[in-house]
Amino acid sequence: MPPPGDTVPPSGKPPAQWTELVSGDWSLEPGSENARWCQKYPIREDIYVSAIRPVHPPGTHHTTLSLVDDNGSTSCAGSAFVGGGMIFAAGVGSATVLIPEGVAIKLPAGKALLLNLHVYNPSAAPLAGTSKIEIVRANAEEVKNLADLMFAGPTTFSIPPQTQATIEDTCKLSDDQTAFALFPHMHQMGRHIKTTFTVAGTPMVMHDADYQFEEQDQLPIGPVLLHQGDTVKTECTYDNSTGKPVTFGESSDTEMCFSIIYRYPATGRIACGIRQ
Repeated sequence: MPPPGDTVPPSGKPPAQWTELVSGDWSLEPGSENARWCQKYPIREDIYVSAIRPVHPPGTHHTTLSLVDDNGSTSCAGSAFVGGGMIFAAGVGSATVLIPEGVAIKLPAGKALLLNLHVYNPSAAPLAGTSKIEIVRANAEEVKNLADLMFAGPTTFSIPPQTQATIEDTCKLSDDQTAFALFPHMHQMGRHIKTTFTVAGTPMVMHDADYQFEEQDQLPIGPVLLHQGDTVKTECTYDNSTGKPVTFGESSDTEMCFSIIYRYPATGRIACGIRQ
């Protein structure tokens, strides 16, 4: 039987109207990358989001959107991939997240948004693009729960040279929550990724598939009700054909191993509970 994450349709109504939230232009010289491209945008009114997607032109490695305090400055230091306030993360591929009815991501007035990109140009010619985040707005009076995301996976590991290796990480949830979407994320050495929820002692495989860097889909799941004490296990298999160890990092020459889970109610904590 195919895993639930590959088969369950998204809950809630289909998006009615996409509008641009933020956008930015970037350019790269041949053979270069920028893992910390960043722009900052103040939020002038409360915005409730019922669907979100990136517009990521060729050269985009990943896109993230984070909430930060608005100190009146337009300066923007690129944040790490795992950082406080992140509300959206996407790689290359089908990256639309549909949020269940009655649930929304809130972008509060007085805060600011950081649009962070990792852009990469392996070609021999200059590369440029315009990256965007588009949303469907929700009506505030219809929102009963707020959503956010959490990262389940290790942030310290080393993949030996000239080997195929599998690493795994398990965390225990510190809050009751309902998961409704999953974004499995690795880099270019990734070959397979598996995400397992253990709910009241019963394992539930949410995703178990070969990994394609150019097809990093956001997967609707459940929704699945999780309780405090339940666990999330992430298993990642890599093929390191280089002559040196590869460690965790944001560059295309490093790796990640994350089950990025969209859930409600929002907790304000991006890390997945307690490491096991």
